[in-house]
Order: sequence, then C-alpha cells, then structure tokens
Amino acid sequence: MSTQIFFVDGLWLCLRPSFSSFVRVPAAFPLSKKACKFHWSRSLSRPVSIATKPQHDASQHDQDLPENLAFTQEEHASVPHGDIHSNANPATSQGDFSHHGVTRPKRPARRLGSEPQEVYEARIRMRRRNVGSNVELQTKSTDVLENMLNKVVGNRPNHTAALRVLNELIERRHIKPQIQHYRALMLANADAMSGSAVHVKRILEEMEEVGIPTDSATLHAALRALAIHPDYLLRQQVLHTLRDRWLSLSPAGWHNLVTGLLRDRNYELALDKLERMEVQGIQVKPWLYALVVYNLADAEEFDEVLNLMETRVAEGQQFSTNLWFHMLDKASAALHQGLTSYIWKQQVLRGYLIPSYGVCSNVLAICARTGDVELAISVFDVLGQRNATFTLNDYESLLDTYVTAGDVESSLRVLCTMEKTNVDVREHSTRSLLSSLLPSDTGVKDVWQTLKRFKEEENMSIPLAAANLAVELAAHKGDVDEGMSIYRELHNVCSSGPNTLTFNHLFSMCHKANRVDLTSFFLQEMQLLKVLPNRSTYEILVVLCVELGYFEEGRKYLLEMTQSGFSLTETVKERIRAKCAKSNDDSAKRLQYDAAVRKPISRGFRKVKLRLPMKGSRVEKDTSPAATSEAARDDTSDSVKAAPS
Repeated sequence: MSTQIFFVDGLWLCLRPSFSSFVRVPAAFPLSKKACKFHWSRSLSRPVSIATKPQHDASQHDQDLPENLAFTQEEHASVPHGDIHSNANPATSQGDFSHHGVTRPKRPARRLGSEPQEVYEARIRMRRRNVGSNVELQTKSTDVLENMLNKVVGNRPNHTAALRVLNELIERRHIKPQIQHYRALMLANADAMSGSAVHVKRILEEMEEVGIPTDSATLHAALRALAIHPDYLLRQQVLHTLRDRWLSLSPAGWHNLVTGLLRDRNYELALDKLERMEVQGIQVKPWLYALVVYNLADAEEFDEVLNLMETRVAEGQQFSTNLWFHMLDKASAALHQGLTSYIWKQQVLRGYLIPSYGVCSNVLAICARTGDVELAISVFDVLGQRNATFTLNDYESLLDTYVTAGDVESSLRVLCTMEKTNVDVREHSTRSLLSSLLPSDTGVKDVWQTLKRFKEEENMSIPLAAANLAVELAAHKGDVDEGMSIYRELHNVCSSGPNTLTFNHLFSMCHKANRVDLTSFFLQEMQLLKVLPNRSTYEILVVLCVELGYFEEGRKYLLEMTQSGFSLTETVKERIRAKCAKSNDDSAKRLQYDAAVRKPISRGFRKVKLRLPMKGSRVEKDTSPAATSEAARDDTSDSVKAAPS
C-alpha cells in the first residue's frame, strides 16, 4: 500500500506538537566512552576538538594513533544542537520516520519581501562555508578534504564544519594528526559562536605534550582566535613564544593583536601598538581604524577620536558615512565641542550628512556652553533648509550662545526675532542675559536705546520680556531715573503694555531707592491699567512698608494679600518678624503676632526647668510630668519610712 508523502515544516509542528517526536534525528555516529585529557567543555556544550568514534571496527587501528591526541575522546559529549541535522546521515535520518511518509523540505536562502537588495547580498556574503553530509564527505578524497578544511577555517571560520571534516580525516580514515590539523582546529576557534580561548589554550598544551612544535603560522592562528575571544594572559604567552623564537609578527598578526587589546579594553596599549605599526611601515587596514574609533567613542575618549580622525583624514583615509554619523551622534550627546565641530564642518556643511533634529539640539547646547556663534548659525541654516519649525529651546540656545560670546546686541535681536516668529518669550529666557549684564559695564540706558533702535530703524517688534529685562536691570542697579524713562516710553516701544512682572520690578526699584512716593504712583497706575497683583507684588509691598516703618500700611497689604488667597514665604516671614521685634510701635507688635506672620505654635509637653533658691544656692528643678510623678513617689516613700511604727 503506497503512502502519501507530505512535508513537515514549522507550522505543522506547531499545530501538531506530538508529531515532533517522529522527526527528531539522532547523531549519525555514537560517542565513545574512552577518555583523553583534552575533554569537552560541559558548560559550553561544544567540543574543544574532535570527539567521535569510528563506526567500522577501529580497534585494530587504535595502537597506530597516539593516546593523548585532541582527536580522541575521554568522556561523553553531546553533538551541538544547532548542527544536529547537518551531522546526521541522510539515509539514517530518513529511515527514522520514512514509514510516516515525511520528507523534510530544503530551505534555500531566499530574499525577504521587504529586504533591500544590498542587505540580501551582504547576508549571502556573510554566510559561512559549510560541508555536505557525512555520506558526501566519505565520497571525497583526502586531498579534497584537506582543501575543504582550509576553506571552512578561512575568512569566516565554521567551527562545526571543521570538526566534521577532521572527524572524517582522523576517525574514519585514521590519518595521523599533523601540525596543519592542529592549526586548522586553532583557526576554527576564531568562530564567534563556537570558539573559545579555553580551547586555544588546551590545544597549545596538547601540542606541547605530544611533541609537536608550534610554528609561526600556528601562533598567528592563536592570535586570530584570541582576537575574537580575548584572553590577555594567553595572548602575552603567545607573544613571548614568538619573541623567544625570534619570530616576527606578520601584518595580520599585528591587526589581530590590536583587535584583541581593544576587546580587552586596553585602549592605551592598543593605541601604542597602532602607532608602532605606523612607525614600522605596516599598512593598517581601514577596518582597524574604524574599530579603534568605535571603541574609543564607546569609552568616551573623544579627544583621542578627534586626534585619530584628523590624522587619518589629512592622510587621505576615508571613513564610512555610518561612522561619521555615529561619531557625530555620540560626540554631540556628550557635549564634546571639538569633535562635534570637526565632524560638522567635514560632513554636514559639505552635504554628506543630514543630522537629525536631536543632533542639532545637542549641537546648539554645545554652542550655548562654548559661545561658538558660527556653529550655531550653521545649525539654524541646516534646520531652515528643511523648513523646520524653531522652538523656544532652539532660540534660547542661540541666545545663550551670543551671551557666552559677549554679544549683547545680538542677544537682544534674538529676543525680537522670537517675538516676530510668534514664540512666547518668557522671563526665564532672559535670565542668562541678565546674569551677564549685572557685572558688566553695560548700562540700563544702552540696553533700552538698543531696543528703541530696533523699533525705529528696523521696525522690529519689541517683546515685553525685553523691556522687563531693562526695568529689572534698573531695579538691581537702583537707577530710578532710567526706570521711570523706560516706563514712560514702554507703551510706544513694546507691542503690549506693562504686566504684573513689570510693576514688580518697579516696586523693587522703589524699595532699593526708598522712594515711597513712586510706589504710590505705580499703585495708581496698576489700578488704572487693571493689572492684577500676584504674591510677589504683595510681598514686595509688605516688606517695603515694614522696612520704611509703615507697619500699619504693611498690615493692610497683608490683610488684602490673605483675602486674595496668597501667603507669605517663610523667608519673608522671618524678615518681617525680625524688623517688627526691633520696634516698639503697637502696629509692629500686631503685625509681628499676626496669624499670617508669627511662628507656628508647638503643641505637646515641654520640659521646663525652674531654678529655686535653696540654702544660698540655686538648684534646677525638673517640672516635666514624668519628673513630677517620680518626685511624688519619692516623697511618699520617704514619708512612709519616717512614719512611726
């Protein structure tokens, strides 16, 4: 009776989990129970060397092979799970479930639907060389297998494929292991997935035990494996062996040495070896420079990255676009001015890179710290070319850049530009400019005249925050005349009238100059313009009245403040209490002990000490409840003792 053959794929096994037991393929060859020193690593679940047993009566050949070779076994080991089907005999595996009519389909490398062509080609190029099934290996000659072994450990080593070829050569054909087999096994450990530095060390130890000397090629193969799986001590041992035998490092060996040092994060030593390569005239591959740059950037050694890239670019070295963009991203995020400016001029200004908005924001933050006006303008040009919308953060960074550079006029121009582009100019936007103006020789008149010139000559819209900046500067310097002049001209210069913040600065100016008459004038102006006061306004008025001795007026402002839902800060309360305590005025005492000013009343028992005169001396007596009760108990006991029996 004929059976229908159908294919089993992943979907079928998901729908029928119980059917997966029929398609499990065992190892093509049983494993020996004999032991050797070069055992398999249980923790890594992969062999250090070949661990197989001949299938056809190999006992007669056992005496021909050394007993301690890496190509014999000591203990049980498992076949790597990832290559169990590649190690299996097709005939045997098919026979396990052929009676079920199951045939495992072949899955050739196909291009995914959304995969770009260059990605598909790169994936094909990165595929490691593989070998056929065990049956196919048995049909090939020894020379072909030797050539195949050299290929599978070439540019992209395949550890599993190399073990299968060596198994065919050593176990099945009983070829005595030679130095080229050990070298191939050493190169196979350069496989990133299956190799190990422990394997390399054991191979070197076994070669020494069996009396096979290590030549230059084998030691270089060890350096190649240690470049992928770093081990500093073992690498130094290999280098000492090369030096003791008067063997020089090849260019590939130098590259592997630097790569291993980078993986060990020995950046200074890696840079030193790189300089020695250049001094000795060894041509350094571009990928090694790129690897050094990437590792130094990850370690945030941006000064070394800048030095290396400048030198390489000056010598005509070309770096990839991905490297340039990665370095710009990392350097700007770390706020490194030198490397960021260099990459910006080399790549962005020439049109090779189009930075993201996040990178541009980081560059503007660097400019704000260093005062690099040219770089900041370049960032705005790049953002303007893509029709980006400038935010408040962008303008504030540009403003801080001009402030750091000491250009007050350009800083004020940025404020006017923000008003023109409908960006809300707030008080915190002018803090950096105010901080630079206070210790400088720039007067209030100079700032206000600059704003007036923008209005008259360039017809620019002057934001109220810029006028408030001038008024606040006058308040800090106590320049009442300039403050009054600014207030009179403010309606004609600014796009809007004064607000609460403007009057707060004016009241502070009057407070510093002790001008009570101007305070009354500005209060009337607030009422006429219907500008509502805030907590800062009331605090300034209360403190002004208290320090000038008008305690009753200050109390009235405090009452109005409380009715408006505001409260004094603790600092202002302490200031008012300290001032009222020095005055004998009844209004000052009422203000000092007002509920909105006085200290909070502490509740609970407090320990009080009374000093009572006793026989010419003063004795402290504790009147706390606990002490009182204890004293009462002592008195009672004393009276009981003194009572007659």
